[in-house]
Amino acid sequence: MVQLRQAPERLGERANVTFHGAVPTGNSNVTMPFTASWGSHDTDRRDLVLRMQVPANQIFLDADVQREFRVLDALAGLRSVPVPTPRWLETDISVLGHPFFVMDMVAGTVPIGSPSIHAAGWLAERSPSDLSTAWDSALEAVTAVASVDWRAHLPFLGDGGNGT
Repeated sequence: MVQLRQAPERLGERANVTFHGAVPTGNSNVTMPFTASWGSHDTDRRDLVLRMQVPANQIFLDADVQREFRVLDALAGLRSVPVPTPRWLETDISVLGHPFFVMDMVAGTVPIGSPSIHAAGWLAERSPSDLSTAWDSALEAVTAVASVDWRAHLPFLGDGGNGT
């Protein structure tokens, strides 16, 4: 169980927030789904996801949760791209030791990276029809992202770096 004292103000409350059932995952950054509860008797609850940048074991040369948050925030405003609603970005490393952001949890099943999603797990166990639906849905999402005029909506992506 992790307590994050800055979160309540961002959720509109002034009390401690406790993360229940958090299990870190992720290949590029730590991804931790959790349920936050706050209020005098845990009366308010929300399913959220924390994405935390860590310097070790990076698969991307220039991983940057601040940029990732800004991209999600810009795309969320378009409504044509399916993205979770980003809630807040925390750059103060004294909070959890690394920069991170919090976003709404989207219902669904997340494929794991190891073992390969093609060899084991829920995706490998699906019927050809289910796989066709999954791949079509993924292709629609990628197409929606590729259709966004980044110069108009994401101009900060042209600021340089290895990912430009």
